[in-house]
Amino acid sequence: MHGWFDIITPYFASSYVVSQMALAPELRRNVALTNYHGGHMFYTHTASRIDFMRDAAAFYRRTLGDARQ
Repeated sequence: MHGWFDIITPYFASSYVVSQMALAPELRRNVALTNYHGGHMFYTHTASRIDFMRDAAAFYRRTLGDARQ
């Protein structure tokens, strides 16, 4: 996860690493890269925090659902 205006954490480094995972689809399906409004601490924005919590909950549901099968 990244804030759109984050000048501390390099988004393109994360994007590059995720793009390289196309070679390992069994791993790639376990990774999500999402951007939220805000900077390095995007969660200080109420709307971004709500979106992040929704996305994190969905990620955990997908991950735990796969692990139970």
